[in-house]
Amino acid sequence: MNFVDPKEYSYPGLVRKNRYKTILPNTHSRVILKSEDEEDFLSTYINANYLKGYDGEEQAYIATQGPTVNTVGDFWRMVWQERCPIIVMITNLEEKNEVSESMKSCFIATSILCKQLRTEGVVDILKTTCQLRLDR
Repeated sequence: MNFVDPKEYSYPGLVRKNRYKTILPNTHSRVILKSEDEEDFLSTYINANYLKGYDGEEQAYIATQGPTVNTVGDFWRMVWQERCPIIVMITNLEEKNEVSESMKSCFIATSILCKQLRTEGVVDILKTTCQLRLDR
């Protein structure tokens, strides 16, 4: 398991940018929004991480929380900045808890494993799952 120390994100006002207080982005793979004021952490923050793809492809995917009223602008800034060609939303229309995070990882893992199967004829579920946990 990979856990982020909440102290790493102890910035005033940041709580309104996270859907859940227990799901925080890993610092090493966090998407950083471009901003006119790069010193203003809140203007560069989005709860999103780059994920490696098949064969270690860097930044093949981005996993993020569903945007809220407070983060919808940041979400679309990220989509534009990162030139995201596809957006996949995997959640119930009414979220009741934090289960959508695992559904998202399952979808991305399936995509990676399908590429591996086509290329190598085998899949390494454990390696793929561990890499996703390290990234997100």
